[in-house]
Amino acid sequence: METNLRTLGPKETKVILSFREQDREVVHAADIISLLGSEPTARKVIRNLIRKGWLTRLVGGRYMLLPPEHGPENLGENNPIALAAAAAEPSCVGWWSAAAFHGFTTQKPMTVTVATQRQMPARTIEGTEVRFIKISPRKFFGFKKYSVYGRKRRDHGAGEDCN
Repeated sequence: METNLRTLGPKETKVILSFREQDREVVHAADIISLLGSEPTARKVIRNLIRKGWLTRLVGGRYMLLPPEHGPENLGENNPIALAAAAAEPSCVGWWSAAAFHGFTTQKPMTVTVATQRQMPARTIEGTEVRFIKISPRKFFGFKKYSVYGRKRRDHGAGEDCN
């Protein structure tokens, strides 16, 4: 019987426990490089942590930590809203995606829509299409943080489109 257990080596343990102790959900490659003191070592550790199911790649150099509470098996992150919201900072989930979260529509959107203050191309993160909409800073208000399956995210609320 083949198992897909999440294991950790010494350097991987240092990374996971350090960021878990800081209660961080999103980490940057630069943070890991700084922690380990060597870029080649940090890049190797990042690759291993992704393969073992401890990190999920969001966008270039930005990763979501999959904490020990997810259990011993490598199941990945199954929360597309948290992944989408964590892909850019500052950002918030809005429009139809927010409406579906709040139960204002019975249809589940195929794409998660995220409001940001900078231009970003659409991406597929863990099998979910994420579309980023750039809005001006003066229109970026009115969001609230929600906990979705243990992850915090910002949300504009149903029907609000960040303005």
